[in-house]
Amino acid sequence: MKPMAVFVSVVMVLCCLQAAQPVPGSSAVRLAMPAADFPRPEQLTIAYLPVIFHAQVFGAQEQGWLDELGVRHIEFLRFTSGIPLLQAMAAGQVDIAFDGIGPLLIAGHRGLPVKAVAATSKDALALVATERFAGIYAAHQPPPTAFAAFATQEGRKLKIGAPPRGATPDVFLRMWFASVGVDPEHDVTIVPMGGDQLVAAMAAGQVDGVVYGEPQITLIQRADPKFKVLLYGKDLVPGLPGGVVMVQQRLIDQYPALVGQLVEIHLRATKLFNADKDVFARTVSKALGEQFLPLEVAQAAVRSPATHMVTNLRALVETLALYDASEVKQGVWPTALKIEDVFDLRFYDAVLQKHPELADEGK
Repeated sequence: MKPMAVFVSVVMVLCCLQAAQPVPGSSAVRLAMPAADFPRPEQLTIAYLPVIFHAQVFGAQEQGWLDELGVRHIEFLRFTSGIPLLQAMAAGQVDIAFDGIGPLLIAGHRGLPVKAVAATSKDALALVATERFAGIYAAHQPPPTAFAAFATQEGRKLKIGAPPRGATPDVFLRMWFASVGVDPEHDVTIVPMGGDQLVAAMAAGQVDGVVYGEPQITLIQRADPKFKVLLYGKDLVPGLPGGVVMVQQRLIDQYPALVGQLVEIHLRATKLFNADKDVFARTVSKALGEQFLPLEVAQAAVRSPATHMVTNLRALVETLALYDASEVKQGVWPTALKIEDVFDLRFYDAVLQKHPELADEGK
């Protein structure tokens, strides 16, 4: 298998950006007041996914902390998958991204000038299946036997919805398949789709399972309580990274003080969410839209076994290396990545030296 291509034509990038519209209301362009005297750009573009495991950006907005960056115009772009987000970042259209580990590894292997400056989460994914397959899985072990039994009984292979190849949930799913001896090319059908399509596809019976994070896991189970979580990320590899804050190298080089302030804000938002789940729930419900994520559902999602907000990248190096090694074994990349090369920990270290109380606790 050839390494995945990340660079896209200008036309494709523009299409991605058309799909990633500026978010109205609190997420729209806003004026900010400088809080410190350091160089800053006139504007920033921050991209994110509509998920809980990158939700610190929502907390920073809601609390008004992004005003401390002193940037006059901040635009927020919402993407449905990490791969189109990375494509936009590769084209220079995004300055800061709250994205998954999969796109970070792609960026590292492709030599894109971006760095992760903090983590957002760990153990953030789960595989949700229909009651039918969950029953077959429980009754037929080892796992390849369950997949074969489903195919025999249903007359077709199991269909699992996941974001496009290389996205964090896709890599997680393929890691699980490799660990249990299931061939993703022959034993199952992986149906690529955006994160915004997973809940509807599962509810409509178009797929037999999906792999993703919160709040989609809770939304799927609310759509039909018979849907079962078959596997949490922590059951596969405890401490599996969920996402990161990625920053363009040019921003790091030109405005290091701003990046340092961004990291401090990020750690502050993480601390807030871990300390007060009710504030966490209200914030993400408002940010993602109460029609999409009612407060009651958000309250359950922020307390899910798939919600673990963390910031320390060093604690995730070992499991991230396993993640990368899995892709090398699958033939996605010819050699393993030196994980430290995709991190820039100077800002994180500086923040903790000044504010040790912002360190992850018991994570």
